[in-house]
Amino acid sequence: MAELAIGISKTAVEALVNKVKSAIKERREKWQTVERDIVFIKDEFEMMQSFLNTASGDRMKDQVARTWTLPLDKAVAEIKQLKARAEDVNQRNMRYNLIVGKSGDQVQQTTAASQMTLDILKKPTDAFDNQEDILDLTC
Repeated sequence: MAELAIGISKTAVEALVNKVKSAIKERREKWQTVERDIVFIKDEFEMMQSFLNTASGDRMKDQVARTWTLPLDKAVAEIKQLKARAEDVNQRNMRYNLIVGKSGDQVQQTTAASQMTLDILKKPTDAFDNQEDILDLTC
């Protein structure tokens, strides 16, 4: 009888946990959508404000160009942060040999694969870093 009560309680708790996880996931997705919408609206308002502030002459082009490139600058900063995080994770993995296999060969393969992954991530951002002079849109 006690086992039946424990089994029913366990099932009820598992169902409740699953519902809570589902609700949390749904709420997180909604917040992510809201955050994206807020960023979009903020960028639109900044562009409108720049346009209205400088609605005539050559000054308008400079201000609008600066406002237009601001989200690009933020994206570049985020990419650089992601690059740094990927390098940190790779270095931590190599330093502590976090993935340990049955033999040392697997650790070496993992380290080599991690280094290759880091190189793949670094190439596009390094190439982008070298293009700063070419990509100047404010001139």
